[in-house]
Amino acid sequence: MKAPLNLIWFAALLPACPAYAATSQPLGNDNRTLTVLAHDYAGLQDGAAYELQTVTAVLLSRIGIRVEWIWCNAGRRDERSALCGAQHTRGHIVIRILTSYAGHGTKPIAPLASAVVDDGHASLYALEIRQHAGDNGLSLGCLMGYTAVHEIGHVLLGKAHSRSGIMRAMWDRADFAWMTRLGLAFSKPEGEKMRQAVPAATTYRAAATQGTPGPEASSQSNQSK
Repeated sequence: MKAPLNLIWFAALLPACPAYAATSQPLGNDNRTLTVLAHDYAGLQDGAAYELQTVTAVLLSRIGIRVEWIWCNAGRRDERSALCGAQHTRGHIVIRILTSYAGHGTKPIAPLASAVVDDGHASLYALEIRQHAGDNGLSLGCLMGYTAVHEIGHVLLGKAHSRSGIMRAMWDRADFAWMTRLGLAFSKPEGEKMRQAVPAATTYRAAATQGTPGPEASSQSNQSK
């Protein structure tokens, strides 16, 4: 019987982003919890799925946000999956992992992901992420984690981009190099704004019981809409 993905410890990590275990941050009593409702239509291997959620958790822990993953597909569904069909609620985001970008030919550069900011939905494109991960010394799970966090940033911050860091519109080779060490981060103002946009854990859990475009990549960089 497979263990739920949210129980994987930071120390039990794949070597693609070697700084993991040292870069997670302790969360205070006033932490905010973001619930990710994940739908995997690309058939990720368990290792990539573990790494995706762990990279996401480590990066968001640095700005005081705890991530709670709920996998909605039959192969990974857990006991909390009843939330998967809930209406959009502050404090959760729906992430779909798709095999590839469906709009080839409509854009000069195929995106790694996209987001519908107002609805709290994001889509990650596994084929495009895999290609650019391989070109830049990253594992699929590591770059997918960074891509997911970029889209989460859009949902919490809006459509605007920054000049540097995770929310940069274009990632270049230097940014990818920082990712291998989990060094690419949110700015302090971005982190504070994101944290305030997520309800405290107790507030969200009580409500839950009642029931944009992201990075685009070229051979050297990826562009966000």
